[in-house]
Amino acid sequence: MATIVVMTWASVWGYQHGDVNRLTAPINGNHEFCGSDKVVKDFPKMYLFDMSPHDIVGIFKSGVCVKVCPMKGNIFKKDADFYSTKVVKEA
Repeated sequence: MATIVVMTWASVWGYQHGDVNRLTAPINGNHEFCGSDKVVKDFPKMYLFDMSPHDIVGIFKSGVCVKVCPMKGNIFKKDADFYSTKVVKEA
């Protein structure tokens, strides 16, 4: 019973004093929280542009923060539609 009380208190305290958005935000290849960190505040979603690596870490390293999810035929321009300090292939 004490465990449930302590866990409930810790959850409520963490929700009130923490940053829930950082807990649920995607993290790009530069380890920035999309939509939460200052430099990527305007880019809340993440796009994985290279699915060829054979390990999951390599796939997530290709992630960039984007304003909207890409659709077929979209042309993305760096700094306008996505943010990355890495060299990425632009359409």
